[in-house]
Amino acid sequence: MGRTFIFDYDDTLAWNQIDYSLAKVRFLDWVLGRLGHLAPDPLIILKMLESANLKNIKSMGYNRERFPTSMREVYIKICSEDRIADPDGEEEAYRIGTSVFDFERWRKRGLVEGAEETLDFLIGQKDRLMIYTMGDLIAQADKMEATRVERWFGQEIYIKPEKTPEVFAELIDGLDKNKVWMVGNSEKSDILPAIENGVRAIYIPYETWSIEDVKKGLPDSPLITKLDKIIEIKEKYKFLG
Repeated sequence: MGRTFIFDYDDTLAWNQIDYSLAKVRFLDWVLGRLGHLAPDPLIILKMLESANLKNIKSMGYNRERFPTSMREVYIKICSEDRIADPDGEEEAYRIGTSVFDFERWRKRGLVEGAEETLDFLIGQKDRLMIYTMGDLIAQADKMEATRVERWFGQEIYIKPEKTPEVFAELIDGLDKNKVWMVGNSEKSDILPAIENGVRAIYIPYETWSIEDVKKGLPDSPLITKLDKIIEIKEKYKFLG
């Protein structure tokens, strides 16, 4: 066995943020169509949704109920400001929020460009592959089934409610840190916990929602390698150390 590559899943191996962006656009269009001139400006609606998500993450974490619940709460608040009672609309707002969990869309989209080729290459190098991701257990398991990542990772898939240096330390317990690489798109959740544990990290930036990816700037560290695309892991493999 050669090196160990630990991959984040959302927006590293499989696109995720786009599903939430599409749901937000759909929600905006629906609210404007349903309420007409009574609807707030779209930017205000988006800010309301962001605020609801920030509030709900404190009590619900990354539970799959959080996003649709936030949409329903925003719609209720909009209606209350105009003294509108619309229980059917409240349920539709919630349903729009659940549209982010679409197994068939995940299956058709598959993994990010270059991921399959990269994973095949690493398997050919006899490297150990692991997925370390955060989120709702059922939702993440469904996405991974849809994208068939067990082909490369087998049982080495770890879904946690949060990612911290302490959780990462438990994950790599017993491994040779000199042969471990963490691969991810989030400074906060992927890169910082790795380097705080003395593990090298491959940072492939991809903008995600503000709750998860609070950007404070990465330190100037020899442990961090920044790449533009996942396929560069294969292309620059011999230079990774």
